[in-house]
Amino acid sequence: MYVQTKTDLKDIEDLIKIKITSAPDAQNMRVQINMNDAWPLPWLFSRFPNVGFGDFRKAFAEKGDVIFAEVTHEDKDSEGQYWRRVMALRDARAPIVVYLKKSFFQGINLPGFGPSGMPEDRGT
Repeated sequence: MYVQTKTDLKDIEDLIKIKITSAPDAQNMRVQINMNDAWPLPWLFSRFPNVGFGDFRKAFAEKGDVIFAEVTHEDKDSEGQYWRRVMALRDARAPIVVYLKKSFFQGINLPGFGPSGMPEDRGT
């Protein structure tokens, strides 16, 4: 069965393309996917050399330049290193949260992103 991905994912793809265009070395960014049901993210990032998959309960167990996590993850960005955005990934799936590392995406306009560590990070 095919399920349509949402435009939120296109927004994230566009931000990553902007970063890679401005700094080609960014193709080596660290992408961490800590989700229970991550499709289509594994396919989307299959050409990136530094993609990791981890515990869906822990967003920050492995530091990444981009982190995709369940909204219900249990840990926090205690050092304030990330911008966050809750987003729809696809139909028939609960929203997720994406974190972009502030130092990595410095100077890029990040619409819809706010500081991490907000109560909504845990779905409360």
